[in-house]
Amino acid sequence: MFLKELLHYNKKLFLCFVIFLAFFVFLNFKWGVVASPVHQFGMYSGRYTVKDTQEVYRIYVNEQLIDFTNLSLAQRDQLQFPLFYFERQKQNNLAVFTTMKRVLSKVLIGKLMKEEDYTNQVSSIAFTNWYSNKLQQMLGYPVTKLEVTAQKYIYQNNTLQPTAEPRKLPFIVIN
Repeated sequence: MFLKELLHYNKKLFLCFVIFLAFFVFLNFKWGVVASPVHQFGMYSGRYTVKDTQEVYRIYVNEQLIDFTNLSLAQRDQLQFPLFYFERQKQNNLAVFTTMKRVLSKVLIGKLMKEEDYTNQVSSIAFTNWYSNKLQQMLGYPVTKLEVTAQKYIYQNNTLQPTAEPRKLPFIVIN
């Protein structure tokens, strides 16, 4: 065991490491913050059921639907997650600020926080330019027209069934 070997190797280093661990355990359980570099508890804290509604993004580049089966899982994530998070950036900004204010208020520095320091102010045009460049790098050809739709699906009878009409994402601004 690592701790046993560390104790025999250097008692002061062992004590520092145990104090370090105790501090992060205290943060995780007392304040409800997943701040530990040793244990990422929050990663596995929610249940995921197959009946959950799934939102699927369809990306049309130069009027051609991108076939995600031709991309690696990492590339799929690089195309899907930025759309998901940009669409929810205002909600995420408020959640980050509120959480950090609650945590930092406990150590008496919450009053020094400014909401604009915890706010992502990326515009639709800047996001679209960045996303288009990412697509060009990944696909290997220029993006002259870009359209993204989102549609909700539910898993029933061993297939995905649409639950609503597709909606065009309003923040994509290339025509």
